[in-house]
Amino acid sequence: MQGGKVERERISPNEGWESVQATLERSRSSMYVAGWPTIMLMWGAIVAIGFVAQFAVDTHATGFAEDFPWFPGPLWGGLGFVGMVASSMIGYRASRDNAAGPPPPAWACEYSRSGFRLWRPPS
Repeated sequence: MQGGKVERERISPNEGWESVQATLERSRSSMYVAGWPTIMLMWGAIVAIGFVAQFAVDTHATGFAEDFPWFPGPLWGGLGFVGMVASSMIGYRASRDNAAGPPPPAWACEYSRSGFRLWRPPS
């Protein structure tokens, strides 16, 4: 680097296009997995609620379980529907936050001749 000039390696249009496609593919794949820890915890809670409800009915409401032996079907169907709706909402919000980038800092610090200055950046 001499005289402020920077020598850069030139890339072909094809290499540039491949780089753009790779970047888009990485962002798309990160959207698919956005929010997965929260979704997995939610499904664990839903399964636990289903098993506890089924156990409670089988042990404490034996008459109901004998009269309606098909009750696990609607129970799991309802829990599954709630889980699917909640999963889609969690995934949508997480991917939207992922696409927007990190939030701006709440506080910023800069140094000048007079010393350090702590301030809130504009939102």
